[in-house]
Amino acid sequence: MISVSLRFHLTVTGLNGDDLSEHVGGVMSELVTLVGINDGVSDPAVALDLGAGHIEVELVVGAASAGAAADLGFDVIRTAIHAAGGFTPGWGDVSESTGHVEYDIENVELQPA
Repeated sequence: MISVSLRFHLTVTGLNGDDLSEHVGGVMSELVTLVGINDGVSDPAVALDLGAGHIEVELVVGAASAGAAADLGFDVIRTAIHAAGGFTPGWGDVSESTGHVEYDIENVELQPA
């Protein structure tokens, strides 16, 4: 098994100020729940640049390969965003209608944990 640290740099549109802060808190709560039910996923963290609408989401993920770990981390982060009421149009091949809170990927980092 290999462990990797996965860090997503995201831009969020559709909310600002206290509403965005509350929404990001919901994403973190969902991450904590998902970590509890997904073996090999740990150490969730969320950072918010409120003025710019930038969010950084981090996880440590263990899997058979770096690719499998990246896939699992991607799925966990995306699921947390959706469970908190966010949308991820353009991520993968799933077609979704946009909503009030939309996440766009700026950058994804993968490194040994």
